[in-house]
Amino acid sequence: MADKFVMSSRLAAELDHAFERNGWSAAEVKLLSQGDKLSRMRDVLRGAGKIVDIDHYIDHVNPYVPEGWRLSVHKHNDKLKWNPENLQLYVHENQIANKGMIGHILFEGLWRKRVLNANVLDYLLSHLEIIPESWKWKDIFFWGTLYNNEKGDLCVRQLLWRGDRWDWSQKGVHEQWHKTSIAVLDGSSS
Repeated sequence: MADKFVMSSRLAAELDHAFERNGWSAAEVKLLSQGDKLSRMRDVLRGAGKIVDIDHYIDHVNPYVPEGWRLSVHKHNDKLKWNPENLQLYVHENQIANKGMIGHILFEGLWRKRVLNANVLDYLLSHLEIIPESWKWKDIFFWGTLYNNEKGDLCVRQLLWRGDRWDWSQKGVHEQWHKTSIAVLDGSSS
């Protein structure tokens, strides 16, 4: 029979520092200790198992339409394999000017580009772990889908960080768009 495992205070402190250094939360450590996860991690360390990254594919079917809204324009793209390295955060040069630019004009130029649609936004909101950390505190807009909101205004949905959680909001295309309103484009080759 194998010796019973006893964790010394020194080893506990080492683990504590390692978890902190690697950005673990207390909730994640608790999840790791449940079930047979540690046994499976030991298999990886011993070469008897491996960690496999999950590929995320986003279908560009009919998008979610919030209650009371109407779908105005939806750009159907090919199925997208999620890879943030292939994305481009785009700000038009006129947005950088002090007064910005009207969204209708911005839309005309963006529509010819490979803008991502609201399906990507909704997929990200259901898979928060794949949203790039660098997107926090940025207003990321998905110009591939335009809606008429409950007031009838033409608008674009956006992904935003609210300080403690990811959420979505909207901005009207009749408004001024400044450098903080960023479009996300698919920069991969097709």
